[in-house]
Amino acid sequence: MTKKKRIEEIKKLIKYHEGLRDANVKKVNGLKDSIYKLQIESKMKAMVGRCFKYRNSYGSHSEDWWLYARVIGYKNKTLTVCRFEITSINQIEINTSEEVINLDPLKHHLFQIPITKKQFNANLNRTIKKLESMKE
Repeated sequence: MTKKKRIEEIKKLIKYHEGLRDANVKKVNGLKDSIYKLQIESKMKAMVGRCFKYRNSYGSHSEDWWLYARVIGYKNKTLTVCRFEITSINQIEINTSEEVINLDPLKHHLFQIPITKKQFNANLNRTIKKLESMKE
């Protein structure tokens, strides 16, 4: 067999095995998606509507404050939250739609302390009153 023919045969083998690898990767990814749907997706969907608070600060030597968050959506393996806080220097920060990007969103720091919707709304109303006090 000539060198040229041997090279062509090896190229065909490479192409064949690459096709097998790609098919296996697709199969493994499909199986991982199945596990995700069975183990995590229902927990993620159950997060929608839940409220939380998280102790936030500017660093180790500053006063801390509460950051409040409510899960407002779940799509494409991603939770979306709205959140607000009044910082230790009286800055009001509001985000009406923020995706929680994390390898394990259920363990994200925002979700450490569950609170009731009533608690969330009471603190939101307090923040709104602070904003309204700025009006003339």
